Amino acid sequence: MIIAGISISGLFKIEEDLTKKTCLYLGFYFLLLIIICHLPYNLDFSLNKTIHVGVWAPMLKELAYCGGAFVIAGSFEITSIKDTHISEQSLLEKLIPFGRVFFSTTMIIYGYSHFLYTDYIKQMVPAWFGFPVFWTYFGGSALICAGICIVLKIFLKPTAMLLAIMIFLWFIFLHIPDAVSNPYVGRGNEIVSAFDALLFSGVAIAIGLTTKARLTKMQNSNFLIPG
Repeated sequence: MIIAGISISGLFKIEEDLTKKTCLYLGFYFLLLIIICHLPYNLDFSLNKTIHVGVWAPMLKELAYCGGAFVIAGSFEITSIKDTHISEQSLLEKLIPFGRVFFSTTMIIYGYSHFLYTDYIKQMVPAWFGFPVFWTYFGGSALICAGICIVLKIFLKPTAMLLAIMIFLWFIFLHIPDAVSNPYVGRGNEIVSAFDALLFSGVAIAIGLTTKARLTKMQNSNFLIPG
């Protein structure tokens, strides 16, 4: 994952096709972890009741990671497979459209959890914000609406960008202070949560920018005169 992260980051000049393959295999890796590890654990071995949304939180994060990897892979041009045989990459490319669905599913359920665990989540709202219950419900509603709009492609670009801004503000005002003040709680869970928020914001930006790039390409193609 460290090597994949460095490859995707753009810190080093790497061929786009190789970066795209890295994203595809990374997304597939997270998908395997969900199927092989998280689902069996939650269904058979979890000490908590599986009906509790909180039990599924680690798997939902993994689902967002998976979706994010496929979203980034989709930001590159789809490689045309000239060979007659079906390659691994061509098969994995079929999962790219599910990237935003996986990511949005996590956003929707996380939004729903704001209403289930209001007493817990409202404690994360800084005191100087005021009205913690209101902001908890507002954040939950925004996550649910954004997730649905992204899945259904309703105002996709503005919705994705607004979602990215909202989560990035949470990263600055909520997660960074918690990570700084409680770095050892849950073996660094607050630090991990901060990076989760940063990742979610980045994926939302990728969805918005990829949509913009595709729309621009389609608009430009309409002005091409044959012959």
